Amino acid sequence: ALRCRLLGTMREVTLRTAVRDEIPGSIITVTPKKQWTHARHPYLSGDVSAVRFDAAVLGLVPLALRHEGEWEAESELGGRPHGKRPMFQMEQVIPGAVDDLDSNPIIDAKEREAAGDYAGAQELLTNVLALDLRCLEAHADLGDHEYRHWPSLALRHYQLGVAIGSLTVVADFDGVLPWGLPDNRPFLRCLHGMGRALFRLGQRDAATEAFRRLLRIDPADYLDAHFSLAAVEAGKTWAEMEGAEP
Repeated sequence: ALRCRLLGTMREVTLRTAVRDEIPGSIITVTPKKQWTHARHPYLSGDVSAVRFDAAVLGLVPLALRHEGEWEAESELGGRPHGKRPMFQMEQVIPGAVDDLDSNPIIDAKEREAAGDYAGAQELLTNVLALDLRCLEAHADLGDHEYRHWPSLALRHYQLGVAIGSLTVVADFDGVLPWGLPDNRPFLRCLHGMGRALFRLGQRDAATEAFRRLLRIDPADYLDAHFSLAAVEAGKTWAEMEGAEP
């Protein structure tokens, strides 16, 4: 079953269907079969006929950017002059977290995964997104969890994280979001994960675009996106780059 919210409203309904690869934030079209109410909660059974992603229609408040001064390439790229660009830190949203690290659901999920409780970790992260879809670290962690065995599902998590961040970091954004400012890391991880998943799935043009965008907004390239970009542009396959089995 899927707990759903009717698009454009706060009304919730539980959908009984064959659950496939829907993720939090998916916009699904349903062919209904039956509707009923139990304990004053509405239920619907039916088949999912389409799934799409469109962060712009989810009614989300864009994440804020805080100006952090000027970024100079010569201080981070081996003295190569590249002019100055404004530097920002993106707002990071973690619903349910407090200053006490023992009450941070993201950290709790990481600890569960480290202990081998993958289902528990996934449930925690999904619950976080049910509270606020703008928690980009949850999208990144869910993508990382699926990347090894189910890259197409991982791609969906990364893509939605990028789409939500892109409500703020628009296409013509000319600033820098350096990895060294910690709250930028969830968005950068989503963008890097998206590029890697696209590359692995053979979508080379889209992967190239993702890696180039990452290098534009984090030129110091903490995630070494330039290696992946070079592999794509050289015509290598993902397996060749990773040394993995095809």
